[in-house]
Amino acid sequence: METTTREEALTILESIDVDGDKQISLEEFMALMRSGFVKKTNNAHENNPTEAKTDAR
Repeated sequence: METTTREEALTILESIDVDGDKQISLEEFMALMRSGFVKKTNNAHENNPTEAKTDAR
């Protein structure tokens, strides 16, 4: 099992801070949990059907 480095975790958290306030809102956190941490592809719905519906970016 691979571990996530501190830098990778920071990058993940920064990527979901959509309003740029350096804090993660409940909505932003829930979107991260729903995404399942899958890598974005052109066909995101193939990786995770929920992600395609909930990813607002």
